[in-house]
Order: sequence, then structure tokens, then C-alpha cells
Amino acid sequence: MKNYERYINVRVDSPHKIIHTEWTRSVSGSEFRRGLLEIQKLILKENLENWLICASVFIPPVALDQKWTIEHLFPHFLNSSLRKIAVVLPGDHFLHMLANSMIEKTYRLYGHRIQLECFSRVEHARHWLLTLDETQGALSA
Repeated sequence: MKNYERYINVRVDSPHKIIHTEWTRSVSGSEFRRGLLEIQKLILKENLENWLICASVFIPPVALDQKWTIEHLFPHFLNSSLRKIAVVLPGDHFLHMLANSMIEKTYRLYGHRIQLECFSRVEHARHWLLTLDETQGALSA
């Protein structure tokens, strides 16, 4: 068992090019970063296009870790195969506001090359990931 596997479950759905990650508990800042770096390696190695993040038991990262995610982790995905990130959060209005704030900042910095969306249910997030948008369809044709 790898260190990050103690607090993140990771599954790869190769036919659909989806990585499904689920935080199993609240984590420290160093665990948060280490886990995301391991996920990043897997996304890049497997050329995955979709990332489903289940964070229903996850306490939101502190401001420093939010900044690190947006400014240091996310740029590595811009020239990768990753196209969509779906985040499943519990029904907490504050968490959705925080996530949407991070999404807006990411879009301001990097544009919409990678789509980001928040959901309250896994099945809705998965459906969105598997739905081709007009841009993807045009590129695939």
C-alpha cells in the first residue's frame, strides 16, 4: 500500500479514460499535496481525460493549499490529455461556494481548456464526464 492510499481511494476506468478519486478522511496539507501529486502522475502516465473527485468527507483545503493547487498543480494539466474535472461535494452550501470560487480563479488564470464542475451526486458527475460537448465532438470528428 502506498502512503496516499491510506486517505485516497483511486480507481481508473480505462475504457472511459476516467480516474475516480475519493478522499476517505480529512487530511493535512502535506497529505493533500502528496495525494494530488500522485494522482497527477497517474493522469499523465495513463493519458486520462476525465477526473471524478469525490470529496464528501473531505474538509476543504486551507488557503495556502488552494493557492498551491491552482498555481502549481493545475498548470501541469494544461498540456495533458485531461479535459474535464468533476468534483462531488456534500450538500454544504459553503463548500460549493468555495469550490466555485476556485473554479472561477482557475478559469481566469488558464481559460476553459479544462472544464471544471461541481456536483452533489456521483451519478450526475459521471454522466457529465461521459457527455461529449460540442468542442470535443468537433475535435474528434
